[in-house]
Amino acid sequence: MSYEILNLDKLNIKVRNTVETFCQKLLNKSSLLIDSIILYGSATGSDFIEGKSNINILLIVKDTNLLLFQPVLNLFENYAKKGLVPPLFFTSEEIKNSTDIFPIEFLDIKENHILLFGKDTFINLDIPISNLRLQCESELKGKIIRLRQIYLERGQKSKEIEKIIGSTFSSFIPIFKNLIRLKNKIPPQDKESIINIVCNEFGLEKDILISILRDRKGDGKIEGKDAASFLGKYLSLLTKLADMADKL
Repeated sequence: MSYEILNLDKLNIKVRNTVETFCQKLLNKSSLLIDSIILYGSATGSDFIEGKSNINILLIVKDTNLLLFQPVLNLFENYAKKGLVPPLFFTSEEIKNSTDIFPIEFLDIKENHILLFGKDTFINLDIPISNLRLQCESELKGKIIRLRQIYLERGQKSKEIEKIIGSTFSSFIPIFKNLIRLKNKIPPQDKESIINIVCNEFGLEKDILISILRDRKGDGKIEGKDAASFLGKYLSLLTKLADMADKL
């Protein structure tokens, strides 16, 4: 059976076929379980980097019983090889009841998503920002601690350090966006603009973050011999930002 997948014309050409075939196969195996399929993250826009960026999908389901997903486990495994990470899945009630604890994630999805199937739960979702500053600080400090830990695990080789920097970078972008929001400004969607604004607002050296972004895009190179020093500067910048988030 063929289902109508919505808004395919809005998808980045690099992910369109993968997303469409995944949705068709998923719906053919579990359509009675799924209310909505939503694409979010870099795959919705021009920041997507083929071979590096993830394809992120959120499912709104009728039931979160894991046994109901058994028929599609192989599907998730097969599409992981194409850059599609295992989807997030919630019931619609869980989304409504979680807006206060996931403001970073839900605001990011609300502002940057494409509906592929079903009803768009996020378009009119009310997301309070009363806990936003606390989550920004918590996420920043948690990721900094994890970066230090990864360095101890894998920091013997400069190539590994480059991978650590590159693989963790995208997870900071939603935090930067919402720190901009906490400065009473509307955050942009493209990553370079986000970096420029957050650095201007918080008095940070933007060259470090821009270098990482361009290295990820293949427009620059973080030299292997300087990787450890670069990581130190990167962590120092993030720590400074976390301290300022604490004082907001």
